[in-house]
Amino acid sequence: MPVPPHSLHAPARVTTPFIPPPLPLSRAHTCQPFLASKAQDRILPYPLCPHVITGHRFLTWLSPFGILSMNSKLATFPGHVIACRRLIISQSVNKEMLSNYSARLICFTRFCDNFSIPEASCMPASEALLTTFITHQGAGSVGPGALKSWLLSIELWHNINRAPWHGATLIHHAISGVAKNVPIPSSVLKCEPVILQHLQTLRRCLDLSNVFDAAVFAVACIVFWCCCRLGELVVDIKFEPTCHVAHSVVIACGTASNNIHSANFHLPSTKMKGVKGDDVNVSDSTCPCSMVTTLDHHLLANAQVLPEAPLFAFEMADGSWGPLK
Repeated sequence: MPVPPHSLHAPARVTTPFIPPPLPLSRAHTCQPFLASKAQDRILPYPLCPHVITGHRFLTWLSPFGILSMNSKLATFPGHVIACRRLIISQSVNKEMLSNYSARLICFTRFCDNFSIPEASCMPASEALLTTFITHQGAGSVGPGALKSWLLSIELWHNINRAPWHGATLIHHAISGVAKNVPIPSSVLKCEPVILQHLQTLRRCLDLSNVFDAAVFAVACIVFWCCCRLGELVVDIKFEPTCHVAHSVVIACGTASNNIHSANFHLPSTKMKGVKGDDVNVSDSTCPCSMVTTLDHHLLANAQVLPEAPLFAFEMADGSWGPLK
C-alpha cells in the first residue's frame, strides 16, 4: 500500500526520528513467523508491517499516524519511555489473547489491502471503514461475539498508537444486523454440565498407578471442585514461570475444627486478576474424587519432578518430565 511521502515526516521541532528498540525475546524462544499457505490470505509486503510472530505485531507493526505521534513526543520524552508505554498497553491483555487479537489484526489489514485503502486511512480508521469491514467480512459467516473480538483488536492497535477510535453507534447497529445473518453451523450449543458421576467414570477409566493418569485426575478434580480454568493449571504452549504454577509452589495444608483436611496454593496469573494471581483453596470432600487425596497422590507419584517444572508435570520413562497440556 503506497504511503504519501509527507506522512512519515516528523514535525519541524523534532530532529530525531523514532526508532523502536528491539523486542526482548525469551532465551528459550523458538517460535517462527507463520506465513499463510494461501496467497489470498496473506497481506501485501510493507516495511511498516514486518513478518513477525503474531504476539509481536502490536509492537512491531507501525503506521504513518503512529510514527508521527511518537515523533511528536520525542521533544518531551526519550525513545525508551515511549516504547515502554506501547509495551505496557500491549500487556493489558494476556499473551494468548494478544496472539488471537493479532490474527484479527491481519484480517483487517488484508481487507484494507483487497480494497486498496491508503495506509493513512487505515489509522485512525473511520467509522465507515470499520462498519464496512465487519459487514463485509462477518455477514453470514461469524457471530456477533467474533465481530466484537475483531473490533477489540483494532481498538487495541489504535490505543497503542494513540489514534482516536471511531467505534460508535453505527458499528453497534452493524453488529446487530450481522447477528441476524449468522449461519446456524457457526453457533455451537452449550455443553451439558459436568457432574460428579463424570469424575467417578473418569477415575474408573484411568490407571492411577500411572504417573500421567495421576496428574490428569488431580487436575480434573481441582478444576471440578474449585471451578478453575484449565489454562490456569496446565501449560498451553510452553511453560512460563510468571504465568504457570510451578512444582516448587508452597502448598499449605491444614485441618479444620470438623477434622476436614484442606490445602492451599497460589496461582501466579489468572484470567480475572492477571499477574496478581489468586489462591486455590482445596478441601477434602472425603470421597474417591477428593481434591486433597488426588493432589497428594499426584505429588507422591511424581515426586522426582524438578522444582522448576510445572506443578502438574509428570515423570517420563527416561527420567525427565513432561508438562501436562
